[in-house]
Amino acid sequence: MRTPISEHHRLSSIDTLLGFALLGILVMNIQSFAMISAAYIFPNLHMDITHLAL
Repeated sequence: MRTPISEHHRLSSIDTLLGFALLGILVMNIQSFAMISAAYIFPNLHMDITHLAL
């Protein structure tokens, strides 16, 4: 069985990149849950999320 990686060996840039990726997934899932299946076919149908992008 493997043990967790210590704080000394972790790369903070990779952790930051992972955080941004998870945030992007969360934003897309919020939009898809709000509009069911139409969110992926017509993303601008009901809700405009362009103002969320930096």
